[in-house]
Order: sequence, then structure tokens, then C-alpha cells
Amino acid sequence: MIRTKLWSVVVLLFAVTLMLSGCAGGSKLSLEPTFSLQQGQIYQLIPKTKEDNLSLKWSSSEPNVATVDFEGYVTAISDGETEISVWDTGSALFAKCTVTVTGSDLTIAVPASLTLALNGTTTSQLTPAVQPEQEGDFTFTTSDESIATVDETGLVTGLQTGSCIITTQWTDGTQTATAQTKINVVIEPESMELEDTPDELVVGETETVDLTFTPEDATIPAVEDISVSLDKPELAKAELKATDDGLQLAVTGQKEGSVTVTVTYKELKETFTIDVVATATTPTPAPTKAPTPVPVVETPAPAPEVTPVPEPVVEQTPVPEAPTEPPVTEAPTPEPVVEPTPEPVVESTPEPTPVPTPEPTSEVTPAPPEPTPAPPEQAPAPEPTPEEVPPAV
Repeated sequence: MIRTKLWSVVVLLFAVTLMLSGCAGGSKLSLEPTFSLQQGQIYQLIPKTKEDNLSLKWSSSEPNVATVDFEGYVTAISDGETEISVWDTGSALFAKCTVTVTGSDLTIAVPASLTLALNGTTTSQLTPAVQPEQEGDFTFTTSDESIATVDETGLVTGLQTGSCIITTQWTDGTQTATAQTKINVVIEPESMELEDTPDELVVGETETVDLTFTPEDATIPAVEDISVSLDKPELAKAELKATDDGLQLAVTGQKEGSVTVTVTYKELKETFTIDVVATATTPTPAPTKAPTPVPVVETPAPAPEVTPVPEPVVEQTPVPEAPTEPPVTEAPTPEPVVEPTPEPVVESTPEPTPVPTPEPTSEVTPAPPEPTPAPPEQAPAPEPTPEEVPPAV
């Protein structure tokens, strides 16, 4: 029991130490301790931190003495003292410092800030007035000529997106007064969209919605310049945060019911309705439709290629020609011999050369040989004529 109380005291002392740390702030976020401004002056506070992706918000405890915008620019309004605080919306990091504003017998009335649009009005005329009114001369200077310029008449011209300070100074030769105007050069959004808005939100849970603008190079407005409202604030709460990627709307469910969220920036407006429920609704799964069987078309097997069998080449055996029959030589007719009567000479006829019979082949049957002609008959011996018969002795 004693140990529990001891721990409670330690925790309480630690919390008090953090609260009293002043400008030291959290362990990783700090501001310069104090500074002073004259009425009309503007000064930018830059927090020191090693953290990335912080979503910082600023506030002034006495905005009638000095105001602070979303970029940390402090504008002195009137005599007095105020505390400027900065904190990260996503963690416990914070810091604060004290600003003292001193008055002057002379003040210059100029706008605390001006916005110029590169896709709209790019110029604005400053018309300062010194109070109390008296004769004197005004001069104008810019802190960054690449963002906006100002001429000797106080005409301010925006050149590129960004912020700078225009300082207006008055003097009559013996007295001097100074005032400053913050110039914001932007590309005005032409449309606004809430992306992927949820239809349902469980009590106690938070859903985030990205807020985007067009054109793509449009300047993202400050969170303070955008209003978020709910028709039934008891059902949910909504908070707009600045991130490195843009603006993000966080909606947290508090009570069951249907609530409409409206986001407005100048003339642009977007709304969506969300149902806050006790538990998440489990969607009824759609019945799984049986897949339609796809008929299997059998691809016929390709017919085997028939290799043509070459027809056998039948070589014809040449039929030998029948030998030429030798010419038949006729026996010469002998001349009659008167004395003595010779015996008739009969010359023998040469026998014809036999024709060889060719051997038969398996493929072609040779034609039968021509019949061998019969040898010519022997001519009879001529009969002697009566005149040639010799007389008997």
C-alpha cells in the first residue's frame, strides 16, 4: 500500500515537472523562452525537434494581445503579455513560450495577412494609415522577393507559392512606426473530395478519411480555414489533422445512430453519412455459385502419316533380238561343158547358224524365237538339150 502511494507521488511530481517546464516543453519539442514585439510586428516561431511527421497545432492564451497562425507566425496586436503554445496532435510532445507586446504612441493600420492566388487574384494594394493621423512618408519592403514583391505605392504582387512578410514603415523625420503583413501566395483549390468514406463505424473506433483538392498543385488550406460539422455531435466526433501527405479527417464513434459529417472550405463543401453501430456488421457471404463445367473437347489424335511405299521398279529384261538369218547363197549355174560332159557339181549349202535360246527371267517372259527357216531346196541339174547330146560312137 505504501509502495503504491509512493509511486503515485512520483508520477504526480513528474507530471508537474513537465507542466512547469515552460519553453523547454516536451523532451523533444522546444521553443525559445521569451521575446518581445511592438504593435503591428510579426514574428515566426520555429519549434526545435528531431521528430518527423508531426501534426502541430498552435494557440495563444490572449489573442487580443497577439495571435498565432498554423505556421507559427505571431502577430502583435496590443500591449500586454500572452503565452504561445504548440503541441503535436499525435503524441504528448508540447512546448510554450511567453510573448510581450509593447505599445507605441504611433500605430500603423495594415492587414495582418493577405492571400494572393496564382490562379486568381495575384495583386493587392496596401493602404496604410498612421494613428494618430499626421503627415509622414511610408516605405514598403518584402522579406522574400521570389515569393512576392511590393512597389513604392504598396502594390503587392504574388510570384510563386509560399509565405513572406511585407513591412510597412512610417516616419515624419523624428518619429517612426512599423507594421507588418503576412503574404500567402497560393494556388486556390477548385474542388475538394473526401476519399473512401466509410459506411459504418463501430462505437469507440476511429476511421480516417483523406481530404484532397484539385488541381494537384493546389495549396492545401490551413486546418483553421476548414470547418467540420456533424448534424448529431452526440453520436460521433470529428477532427481534421494536417499530415505530411495532406489533410486527414478522423471520425470516432460514440453512440449508435446515423450521423452526417460536413466539411466546408470557402465555397467548397463535401458531406457523407456514416452509421455508428455497437459491433461490426459481418456481411453475409454471397452463395458460391457452382462453376459451370466446361465441356472437354477431345482433340482427335492426328492420323499417322503414311509413308508411301515406293512401288518396286520392275526392270524389264531386254528381249534379245533374233539373229539375222544368214543370206542363202544360190549355187551358181554352171555353164555347160561340151567336151567331156562334166559331172554336175553340186555345192553344199552351209547349214544355218543355230539361234541361241535366251534364258527365261522371273519378270518378263521373252517372246518365242522366230522359227528357223528350212534350208533352201537344191536346184536340180539342168537337162541337156538335144543339141548338146554327143553323138553315139
